[in-house]
Amino acid sequence: METAGIDAPELGGILVPLLLYADDLILMSTSPEGLQRQLDALASFCEQRQLTGNLSKTKVVIFEARKSDCKEFVFSGTTVERHDEYVYLGFVFHATKSMAYGVEYLVAAGKKAVHAMRRRCISLHLSDPATICKLFDILVLPILSYTCEVWAVKVGATAELVHRQFLKQLLGVRKSTTNQIVLAEFGRFPLQIHFWQQILRYHNRVRALPNSRLDKLALIDGFWDSNPPHRVEALSGNWRSDVRRITDTHGQQILYDELDIPSLLSEKKRTGLRTFFLTQTIAACNSTGLSTKPIIQFTSTLTICLLSDAIPTGD
Repeated sequence: METAGIDAPELGGILVPLLLYADDLILMSTSPEGLQRQLDALASFCEQRQLTGNLSKTKVVIFEARKSDCKEFVFSGTTVERHDEYVYLGFVFHATKSMAYGVEYLVAAGKKAVHAMRRRCISLHLSDPATICKLFDILVLPILSYTCEVWAVKVGATAELVHRQFLKQLLGVRKSTTNQIVLAEFGRFPLQIHFWQQILRYHNRVRALPNSRLDKLALIDGFWDSNPPHRVEALSGNWRSDVRRITDTHGQQILYDELDIPSLLSEKKRTGLRTFFLTQTIAACNSTGLSTKPIIQFTSTLTICLLSDAIPTGD
């Protein structure tokens, strides 16, 4: 495709007029005129090769802060419909809303999967909580975590609601029951731990790609060079800066380097356990009038021992 006059977006100094995946095609432009030129070029290509575009699946989405009027777009003499949302590779994108909009669809699908799984368990007379939790991880978690590498940095808590509701129903307790107690009863951590694992693995995979790959260019584009020259800082307000907050908290400040995923996740779990024990012990002390200082000290030791599968010894 000729790039002159199509106003293609740029990534790392490279024009990106289109995206191809299997039989899916996305044309991209920063102006209405540029997009129409791309549609005309595609129509000419299809005519020369006796191909027919499926207009029932061909839509125009204009990503902007607020919906505005725009000229109609035409493909082979037929007007292409403009939609506010579009499904690409299984994820719903909205013209004016954030990725949280698409996550709502995943959450709805996850809830349906939970109901279907529970009905099947009832029909099979399956009641073992450990087995049902494993089925959740196999049948429901992949739905809730689809493309979480991109969206879970900001809106992972939305999917966690499905997880907590499932566990409370399995226990037969009220919705108001403390979430930490329910998780502790099953020996489980919030789904955000799984999401972070996927995000950090994705970071390391993309980091290892050649610099010519678009996903690698997107990774680099979220940084700016500073002194020393090998240190790269994440820009504020984007995916990179959100991920950096979790790595900086645990001492891995140079985010562009390969990340030590096990140590990061271990620290996240340790923080979660410490929060749980402190919450419960402080509540107990407040109700009995005891001092919280020695209990908090013991709680910190107990948290570390639980993560290492060790039993504290001594006094």
